[in-house]
Amino acid sequence: GYNGSVCNDLWKLQVGTSLWHRVAPATSPGRAYHAAAFDATGTWWIHGGVDESFRAQGDLWRFDTASHTWFQLSLESAPGERYNHVASWDGGLWIHGG
Repeated sequence: GYNGSVCNDLWKLQVGTSLWHRVAPATSPGRAYHAAAFDATGTWWIHGGVDESFRAQGDLWRFDTASHTWFQLSLESAPGERYNHVASWDGGLWIHGG
């Protein structure tokens, strides 16, 4: 997100109570304009976006919702840096545009 600076915080809405809770720790890099998708195991994937200097990024991160832990993946081949793209999951991560 972006609120005057690039954010790296993560929030979860408890639908039953309509209350937002901040999920800690927020050890992912600050990003805006990235693509995100959930897989069938509850893992959240984010790709690319722009960093604090508004430079396009091409890295891939996953967030384990059970352990609240971020992991950066090392990729040998990957699409180039991009932002304002979309992502979806169907057994693999798809991204388009940017």
